[in-house]
Amino acid sequence: MRSIKVLFCLALFSVCSNPIHAVGFRTIEKEGLKVSVWYPSMAEEKEIRYGPFDANFAIDAIPTEGKYQPVLFSHGYNGRVRNHYLTAKAIAEAGFIVIAPLHTPDHLIDTDDRAMALNWRTRELLVALELVMRDSVFKSILDIYLIHGLGYSLGAITVIQGAGATIDLTAVDDHCDKNSDVAFCEKTGWYLRHKLRRIRGVDVHDGMRETPNVFNTFPYINGNIALVAPVGQGAVINNDFFKAKKVFVFGLESDVVTVPEYHAKYLEAIVPSELLYESVLLPGHHAAFIAPFSERVTSVEEIPDAKDPDGFNRKEFLKDLNARLQNFYKCCR
Repeated sequence: MRSIKVLFCLALFSVCSNPIHAVGFRTIEKEGLKVSVWYPSMAEEKEIRYGPFDANFAIDAIPTEGKYQPVLFSHGYNGRVRNHYLTAKAIAEAGFIVIAPLHTPDHLIDTDDRAMALNWRTRELLVALELVMRDSVFKSILDIYLIHGLGYSLGAITVIQGAGATIDLTAVDDHCDKNSDVAFCEKTGWYLRHKLRRIRGVDVHDGMRETPNVFNTFPYINGNIALVAPVGQGAVINNDFFKAKKVFVFGLESDVVTVPEYHAKYLEAIVPSELLYESVLLPGHHAAFIAPFSERVTSVEEIPDAKDPDGFNRKEFLKDLNARLQNFYKCCR
């Protein structure tokens, strides 16, 4: 009889501690940074046009009372936060506040200033968290006992640096000398770098310290980190500095941008076994982590990242991946 009561209480606790939330959405623009925030809310969601997507959010809604841990999200090279709104929304539904800056210095990644650019990306994640911590809407509901991270592509190495990993650019050069990792190792042309800088209106911030070829950042991410289609080469994990609680690595089988053999598998090998939650190789290509584009856009515009191979269902792929992320962040708090 006692065991039945225990099971009932555990089940009741599970239901009550993991409610299904609607999702509010706000943007904060301060200190030269645009930050998107998804969070639990009981307000009614409404369909909106969100760039090339049709999304459902409660814009500028009041958050649900409670305490919610943050998940800092870092998008990929030349990417946009909005590309991953379905994932951000799913994580917020699970009871987290997703904080995602629009990274600015990506036009420098393949130049001699790449170390500075990677360092600044990691700094932007921290500044985004600080802006949300100071915001009157969120400061009373933000629980920073654990600060989680989610990184896609170049965002993966941004997140693990935020957790205390060292970045060794000499090792990257050595990898590229020895391997045919074309998409990762080839240099981006001057025109694309110029275009990125012009579109984003980016000026490299003054006052940054000299960044050597081997560098690390004071760790501020101490929770669970998930890495999707990750850039991994160059990362070095030292247990004395690395503060992540658990690490989940997602490689994508057909990824020709961040080839799993060179990146996801590399991260799987260097993450200490006691910290590795799981490393999986899922069917999918590099752009599969981007939300499906609206038909109103794809019917009139050719978008390479919107295309999938025959038989691949991006909506179902993301539904599965987002459920895995929800369970991961909830399991180890």
